[in-house]
Amino acid sequence: ETRHESKLRQGALAGNHFRLVLRGETAPHRPAVEDALEAIRERGLPNRFGPQRFGAEGRADHLGRRLLAREWRELLLDLCQQAHWPQSEALGQLREVLAREGQAGHRGLGRIAGALPSELAPIARQLARRRGDFSGAVRALDRRLVVFALSALQARVFNRVLELRGDTFATPALGDLLQLHPGRSYFPVSPQEDLRGLAERARLGELSPTGPIPGWRAELARGAPGELEREALSALEVEPEAFRGICRGVSPQGSRRSLRALVTGLEASWSAEALTLCFGLPPGAYATVLVEELGVLDESR
Repeated sequence: ETRHESKLRQGALAGNHFRLVLRGETAPHRPAVEDALEAIRERGLPNRFGPQRFGAEGRADHLGRRLLAREWRELLLDLCQQAHWPQSEALGQLREVLAREGQAGHRGLGRIAGALPSELAPIARQLARRRGDFSGAVRALDRRLVVFALSALQARVFNRVLELRGDTFATPALGDLLQLHPGRSYFPVSPQEDLRGLAERARLGELSPTGPIPGWRAELARGAPGELEREALSALEVEPEAFRGICRGVSPQGSRRSLRALVTGLEASWSAEALTLCFGLPPGAYATVLVEELGVLDESR
């Protein structure tokens, strides 16, 4: 194996292959695990986003909600209060300024910027230049941080839709938007469609129901599936139109994502102290989700 001369660009990945070894007392769970593996082979894996999508503290989607609501100061304060930042006097001063709603302390922020984590330094510099300019401070943040927070919120909505679908996540329903495999194109299930025929095509892995990655242009399903999607958006207080023009260069249009991931080559081997899994997943699917579906995470190491 050698490195390719060209970079792997977004969308070019065909998939990933995994070999995972779960150590610990997995043998007592073998019957349940074998049943779960067979279910995954037959209908696919619920294509939810794994915990890594939501940041180190699992709350990146909360920052995304702040962005949608244009709660700039509150967003900055929440960002600075995250526990993973190295604690310092400079960070404490920045938090104090943000907590006071910009009424004091701005003059010294420029001097402490160099002592802050690199991700937070732009906040101090912007507020030192323009007192109370919290929206400007958000625009000064690394664009990747803003996009990550919004992506986490989109993922939370999708996961909620998948949860509401329950065991029907692989079964086409009237009003669904179905994705064709392989590829990303999708089409609506109209009253004229043959649901039995679509169900058979789904069983063969030719197509799957999709869920929303919300944005200001993302299409929602119709019928009962659409009602579930709107229920998820409402429960999480997400208004799709609010994604438009959040800040410079960030205006997510949204998309659709298959509610299931088709797993290839899924094999399991057992020993006295470990379970070894080999399988392939399409781009964007999470190996941690497959392990979660087996119900052995808490018992294995």
